[in-house]
Amino acid sequence: MSWFRIAAELIRGAMGSGDSQPSPPKAEGPPPEDISGLVDLINQHRAEVNRGFDAVSQMVQAQNQRHQQALRLQRRWNYGLLAGLIAVALTIVVLYWRVTS
Repeated sequence: MSWFRIAAELIRGAMGSGDSQPSPPKAEGPPPEDISGLVDLINQHRAEVNRGFDAVSQMVQAQNQRHQQALRLQRRWNYGLLAGLIAVALTIVVLYWRVTS
């Protein structure tokens, strides 16, 4: 899986995660004239950006957990295969030793 595909999945997931949570209605019209309205608008934008970052962060954490689980499973397989290889090698050595003796 390429880095571009991973990035695209993260962005797609972050954009889709907003659909599950109801978003506040967006105000249509001209920007507010007073400072307090502008500050509220900026704070609302920051909150939306923070929600987006939180969604991406949660997705990355979930992906890391899946990756760690896959690594543990792979490590178990590797140890099992190594044990099997050692058992086969020992069996061959013992059989060869018995045949030559």
